[in-house]
Amino acid sequence: MNTLLKAGLPVMMVLILIFAVSCEEEDTTNYEELIIEQFIQERGITVEPTESGLYYIELEQGFGITPRLGDTAIVNYKGMFLDGRFFDYALGDNTFEVVVGVSGVIAGWHEGLLYMKEGTKAWLLVPSKLAYGSSGRGSIPGNTPLLFEIDLRMVKPGTTLVK
Repeated sequence: MNTLLKAGLPVMMVLILIFAVSCEEEDTTNYEELIIEQFIQERGITVEPTESGLYYIELEQGFGITPRLGDTAIVNYKGMFLDGRFFDYALGDNTFEVVVGVSGVIAGWHEGLLYMKEGTKAWLLVPSKLAYGSSGRGSIPGNTPLLFEIDLRMVKPGTTLVK
C-alpha cells in the first residue's frame, strides 16, 4: 500500500484497488467451491473433504502396503478437469513413480497417496490450493480444481528420510 501511495495514488483509490483485488480472490474461491459442490452432487459423492480440502473417494479397495513418507508409489493415473476433459495420464505399462512427500507432484497427490493401499483405485478431487494454485501450469488455468483417478500398483519401501 505504501508503494501505491508513494506512486501518487490517493488513499481512496488505493483502498478501492485493494477491495477490488480481495473481492476478485473471494469470487474465485467461491466459484471454485461451487464447481466442486456441483461435481459432488451430480455424482452422489458422500465423502467429506479432509482438513486440507482434498476429497478422497475410494473406487476399489486395495489390500497391500500403505505408502509412508519416503516410500515410492508406483501408479497409473488419469488427470482430468471436472468437466471430464483429460490433461495427463500414465496407463498400462507406462507407470509413474512418486516418492511420497518428496517428488515434485502436487500436494493433493502426496496427501491422497497416504490414504491408499496397494491395489486401491481412488479419485482425488483436488482444490486448486493443493494443485497449481492461482497461477496454474501449462494447460491448467489458475484456480482450477482437478480430478485424478489413481491406481496404486505397488509400493517400494523408501530409504529417503522425509522431515
